[in-house]
Amino acid sequence: LNAGPFGELSERQRSWIDGVGLYRTEFIFLARSRFPTEDEQESEYRTELATYAPMPVVMRTLDIGGDKSLPYFSIAEENPFLGWRGIRMLLDEKEMLHSQLRSILKCTQDYPDRIRILVPMVTNIEEIHLLKEELSIVKSELIKEGFTQVQDVPLGIMVEVPAVAVMADKFAKEVDFFSIGTNDLTQYTLAVDRTNDQVGRLFEHDHPAIWKLVQQIQLAAQNEDIEVSVCGELASTLLGASGLIGLGIRNLSMKPSAILSVKKWI
Repeated sequence: LNAGPFGELSERQRSWIDGVGLYRTEFIFLARSRFPTEDEQESEYRTELATYAPMPVVMRTLDIGGDKSLPYFSIAEENPFLGWRGIRMLLDEKEMLHSQLRSILKCTQDYPDRIRILVPMVTNIEEIHLLKEELSIVKSELIKEGFTQVQDVPLGIMVEVPAVAVMADKFAKEVDFFSIGTNDLTQYTLAVDRTNDQVGRLFEHDHPAIWKLVQQIQLAAQNEDIEVSVCGELASTLLGASGLIGLGIRNLSMKPSAILSVKKWI
């Protein structure tokens, strides 16, 4: 499931899924007129974890930029899709990053072995190293404060920048899992703004170049024995799901409205 502002699924709908493959934490920020406090974030995460218990939940760190902006944290950029977003922003805004990491790690005390952290817009391996350092700092601080049961959590990256897809064999040695964001990967690979109707006809999720990159990513993950999932729109289509399964990918995450049709198709 790609979880976001869709409302809680019914019990019957929850029976169709095996977990939350993408929890978009930015919607906690978008729903407010100010930055959510650490306690507010923790409360939201606990609600998500309780709702989908005992299934795993992949929590993507704040992904603001591109087509999503905060009115109380506006950034003037000529090309926001290529700008200060995802991990690029969080590594600069340490207070914001630490607040989110603290609230996630505190949840691991009561929901052990169910949380994964997913990082968007990674471009180079140094960003992964820097994030691991920040995670270690935050965990040490929490333990000193008395949160002695906080767990280490699996760390994954969104593969949405072509440079990461091309060098997937190197990145696979640094993380615990991949999540392929086919929307941005397609946009950046084909040089097509996915929000621009004038060039919309050129935006092809199933372009041969995209399939080649997905295959390369899957092989790199397989060689390093790490999991790979797809959370972009490609996984929501019957043809896309068929192709992804054919390439050996077994974890597909999608919007709620697509789950039943894809599951029946599979």
